[in-house]
Amino acid sequence: MLLKSVNINNFRGFKNLQIKDLKLVNLLIGKNSCGKTSVLDALFLLLGGNNPTLSVVVQNMRQMFIRSDNDFKYLFNDFNINDIVNVSAETADNKKMSLEISPLVGLFGANNSSNNGENKEIFSQPSTTEVHKLMIGIRYNFTGISGKSSSNDFSITLKPIPNYGMPEVLVEYRNTSNMLFMGQAVNDLIMNKSENEMVDILKEISNDIIGIKMGADNIVYVDVKDKKELLPINVMGDGIVKIVSILASLRRVKNGVLLIDEIENGLHFSSLKSLWKAIFKACQLYNVQILATTHSYECIKSFCNVYDSNNKLSDEISLIRLDKKNNELRVVSYNEINIKTAMENEMEVR
Repeated sequence: MLLKSVNINNFRGFKNLQIKDLKLVNLLIGKNSCGKTSVLDALFLLLGGNNPTLSVVVQNMRQMFIRSDNDFKYLFNDFNINDIVNVSAETADNKKMSLEISPLVGLFGANNSSNNGENKEIFSQPSTTEVHKLMIGIRYNFTGISGKSSSNDFSITLKPIPNYGMPEVLVEYRNTSNMLFMGQAVNDLIMNKSENEMVDILKEISNDIIGIKMGADNIVYVDVKDKKELLPINVMGDGIVKIVSILASLRRVKNGVLLIDEIENGLHFSSLKSLWKAIFKACQLYNVQILATTHSYECIKSFCNVYDSNNKLSDEISLIRLDKKNNELRVVSYNEINIKTAMENEMEVR
């Protein structure tokens, strides 16, 4: 399933945002605080739109831990819970899905006396009660690509948490805090007898890699040509570790969507070309759409160079820049034609 466009309304810093012409591999760029990560957050919530607990997940990934239901206000634009969050998308085959997030609101009163308790006998005035709204949870109204709709209410005090079932679209969201925890993902790949597919991709990076295995304590090992023993993957360097981690995730969400925030983090610039070579091949092999963010010029340059050297990627990548100026957001999309021109002329792409 390939997303063609997405609309985000009243979510975090977005009053209204529309991104068109999404491709198989999409790289979101822009200055800090322009909203790149929020695009991934919104898509994650939409694709898992039958499960309101994902709102807690995206908050935790930002280290904004939900301690009370009122903390859900941070999902809303300018913390205004009166404007319902709406995220929608259209697929390449013209199917639509949408998610509305609205607050569940309770009322509480606070006494407000004008004389603060002083000189009550002389200046006594009636106290007033001010009524305030307080979030006591959120409501998800979701319509999937099948046309089936669901409505779920969620509160962090809800016990036990219901089983909301599997999403229609497989989706995984990776950021720097979970990127290197790949043991389970690699194990799943091996259990599905797909390790040879990964090895074939890794051989394009290093011809010396001939196999990948799981060992005790969830340790991943690499079989390297002319080595008498398997090598723990951690001794191969952070580049291989991260590439294998991402490849395992791509296989796990086959025919789905993978979201990666700050994809370049933890990688030396010399590893970025290998990273994009592996991603381009794996996305085609597993039919996975990827949306990643970066603020690294070296990452953008490697992305463009690998694309330019591979004719098979025609019309399958998109570079998307978010510009924020005077609180107005502008989306600039570079397709397969003008990406190269932009880089050659050193146009600003970050």
